[in-house]
Amino acid sequence: MRKYVLFVLCFVGLVGLVNCSRAVPDAGTEAVLIKKPMFFGHGGVVPEPVTTGSEWCVFTTDICYIPMTPFQARECFDDLITDDNNPVDFDVYIELQVEKGRSPYLLDKFQTKWYENNISPTVRKLVRDKASQYKTFDLAGNREVLASIESHVEEGVRALIVEKGIPVTCNRVVMGKVTPPTAVMEETNKTAAQIQAKRTQ
Repeated sequence: MRKYVLFVLCFVGLVGLVNCSRAVPDAGTEAVLIKKPMFFGHGGVVPEPVTTGSEWCVFTTDICYIPMTPFQARECFDDLITDDNNPVDFDVYIELQVEKGRSPYLLDKFQTKWYENNISPTVRKLVRDKASQYKTFDLAGNREVLASIESHVEEGVRALIVEKGIPVTCNRVVMGKVTPPTAVMEETNKTAAQIQAKRTQ
């Protein structure tokens, strides 16, 4: 009888061990535990992240790894209409960083797609509204204009983060190269060549 009980206990322990998972965050990463009890108890996001070492979890617990290092979100703009009615293409890069120790709050309140659902729409509106006020070649070659747009978007994103209480920091916003339509570039090059030819004559 004693051997039978010992066997059952060992079997239960082995099953429990096999059905466990382990949270092991890398350097610069926090692990967020999401408990999903099968029968009783309270589920949800554990308020304290796993930051170093490792932590064993039951098999019903999900583990989400959140990077603490800065990362870039990219927004692509195709055929944005300028003030002189030309479509231009460019990208905007937003460098963001999750606040240390607050990854569980971020995941609990704003879910995994916190950027796409909460910040991206505002970024796109800020860029469209500001960039459309300038002419094509101001956007394509005037560094002061680009700096003005970057500053405008950066301030808007930071204000949004404070307003919504999102635990992230906006480090900077950078505009990529603005590409005018091919027809506009060809016409500009043709005009420049004609002016140069006249000067040569």
